[in-house]
Amino acid sequence: MLLVGLSLLWHGLSRKSWLLRPEALRLDPDNPEHLRGREEDVKRLFYAVSTLPLVFLEGESGAGKSALIRAGLIAALNDADPPSMLPVYVNTYTGDWESGIVEQLIFALWRELGEARCTRLGIATRDDLRRQLPLVGSSVPGVAGVERSEPPAFSRQLQPVKADGTLFRRIENELGLIPLLIFDQFDDYQLAYSDRFSRQGRWISAHELAAENSFWWAIRAELERHAIHCLFVTRRDMSGQLEAVRFAEPQVHFLDRIEPAYMGALLAGLVTPDTESSPVISHPNAGWESLKDRLIRDLSAEGLILPIQARVVFDGLAKLPYLNQKAYEREGGTEGLEAAYIESAVRFAAGAAGIAESRVLDTLLQLVDETNPELPKSRTATQGALLEAARTDLETDLPRGERILDALVQKGVIQSRLDEAAENTEPRWSLYHDYLARAVLFAHR
Repeated sequence: MLLVGLSLLWHGLSRKSWLLRPEALRLDPDNPEHLRGREEDVKRLFYAVSTLPLVFLEGESGAGKSALIRAGLIAALNDADPPSMLPVYVNTYTGDWESGIVEQLIFALWRELGEARCTRLGIATRDDLRRQLPLVGSSVPGVAGVERSEPPAFSRQLQPVKADGTLFRRIENELGLIPLLIFDQFDDYQLAYSDRFSRQGRWISAHELAAENSFWWAIRAELERHAIHCLFVTRRDMSGQLEAVRFAEPQVHFLDRIEPAYMGALLAGLVTPDTESSPVISHPNAGWESLKDRLIRDLSAEGLILPIQARVVFDGLAKLPYLNQKAYEREGGTEGLEAAYIESAVRFAAGAAGIAESRVLDTLLQLVDETNPELPKSRTATQGALLEAARTDLETDLPRGERILDALVQKGVIQSRLDEAAENTEPRWSLYHDYLARAVLFAHR
């Protein structure tokens, strides 16, 4: 009897669903395979940006706008046969509100053109590219009744460019590609310079923006010459501020949440092993299949699924001892898995650096803005500020601090906001997404 009982016990334990490869559940915003249910959105946006000079894309924070652009639209534009557009992607906005975005666009265009295309255009260095770009002229017209200072020094140093000889026009004539300037997360730019975009309780107009900022004056001019197309991507709650870049009548697209059926199919695909020798989940019928259905139901409580929440919850599954509904409920459901995701990353980073977990949590708290307690969000912080919060000496123990940050990047919790367009700048960091701010606070409490 004892042997039979032990055998039954062992059989019961061995038949539980275990997560063997947690990394397989990581949703990657740069992976086209993870854009289930977005095929029609990509097609519509592809047609819009290819045929229209100005397009706006708005959507709820966490709806997957950046993933749609990076893994969907840009990939489709580059794979077109023959290609007709040159997507130039900007999503970092640092430095001066005028010269800073100039440098970001120069860097993005340099990266996208690549060596072969630059050679065809006679561009040897980034400085060559800077000199040829029609980003500002010698002066910017003013607007009656609007105060403005003289153009900044960098504007006065550049020479006006002939309308028919701009680099943007040469790219179309010599490479057969229309430059598509993509300003992703444009709300970051407008929030960083909110005092510039609002005036006496209203948003400024495109006419006012062009009058006060020579970069946008030049962008408007290039749009009017039909030398470029522009796509602006922003959060739904910030869409009103896009009036400032309404240089022409835009076509407005809205990105909704994901249908549960598509997210369910994606999750099923993530756990399907490439080969029988590399299973993602052991004994999936012993708990996982019912948990999978429960997850999709809980994530779609409001009808549709927010992709960023799905990403965090899927990562949090690694915390469960077994993949079944009882373990899921004990952890606290989706909210518990969100906190578990942060806790798992904190443990990983603490182990990598050999420090207490509380020090890693203190580091993450530096990246949370609690100005609105009901809606906490991410904020940027310098690397020095983060390492100070981790109580890591910058002079004697920098490698330990860097191990903390590297581990958190590896787990997808934070991202670098390094200004690649500038040299010798201190690295800056933020949470991977605003949605993680709530999970960080939950884990800390």
